[in-house]
Amino acid sequence: MKHRLLFASVALTAAAGSLAVGVAPASAITTAQEFINACQTNVGNVVTLTQPTKFESSNGSTVNYSVATKCKIVLQPGATFELNLARFSFAGAFEVQGGRLLLDKSHITAPSARLAVAAFEGEIGLNESSIKTNAGDIAVVFGEKGKLSLLNSGGWTGGGLDASGVLTVNSGPLLSAEVINSGLAGRQGLTLNINGSESSWKVEKSTVHAGEALGVWKPLRISSSAAKASISWSDVQVRGASSVTLALTGAESNVSLKNVYKAGFSQATSLRAMGHKSVLALENSVFHGSPSVVVETGVEGVTTATGPFSQLYANAPTGGSVRVATGAGGSCFVERAPIVGPGGTISVCA
Repeated sequence: MKHRLLFASVALTAAAGSLAVGVAPASAITTAQEFINACQTNVGNVVTLTQPTKFESSNGSTVNYSVATKCKIVLQPGATFELNLARFSFAGAFEVQGGRLLLDKSHITAPSARLAVAAFEGEIGLNESSIKTNAGDIAVVFGEKGKLSLLNSGGWTGGGLDASGVLTVNSGPLLSAEVINSGLAGRQGLTLNINGSESSWKVEKSTVHAGEALGVWKPLRISSSAAKASISWSDVQVRGASSVTLALTGAESNVSLKNVYKAGFSQATSLRAMGHKSVLALENSVFHGSPSVVVETGVEGVTTATGPFSQLYANAPTGGSVRVATGAGGSCFVERAPIVGPGGTISVCA
């Protein structure tokens, strides 16, 4: 139970409502307006927070705020930056360094964004929320043990993390990431780098954009050197990708792609998990490529493509090629024959 003697409330009146934050020592940020002023007037536009800081609506309506400059939030150990029913628009770059960034029914827009939650247990959590850039990139960097959670923030239409430029996510040794009924978008390209010892990416009922719907096609790349990498995507649309590359080299990679649909042709599709005893399973998933589609695991790997709606399709002026394979001592099974254009080649579990 929260004691009001410890957490009095300071309200900031605005046309759409108000935001309040628990009162802290006099030197701390206590209102949204103080935060805005600090962003705009502090040296280097840097705001340092030393404790949990949460701005939230007092009447259930979303509060809109504009920051006339860039802003860098430095989160000291134990500090968090949280928004509830708030919409912040920054005229310059938005940056977070350290700790935890949590948004609930809130939105942040800026020309570009860098989210370096590289503390020992850094976290980015968005629920019915988004971080969107209107001119540049979004770079996300996790430290020793990272957590990414994008929930209920757009589904098939996007939301979540949405970069006008390139979206790049870099993990540390350990990462747990889930994107459910939400979205990842890099309108000029999308790269997920999974490093370290053990990481997992779970994406469900969501859209992954690499490019734009109106003729802008950019690369989608997922790479991992993690010893143990788990990638589980289900009911996912991949849109606008000029190429799709899954390149996993760790010893134990487990990839499950169920009901994953790659809309439109890409220059090439390469899905490869080459670590010892890796698993790459496609179920009712569609991947097109020009000139080629490759689905492959390494030594003692397991490669499967099953389901009546699965489709591996390559087309090019020369017909294109599809290759499904596994390494020595592995197992391979394809339920539905791939398709190529006239004169193309197909190699299945050879």
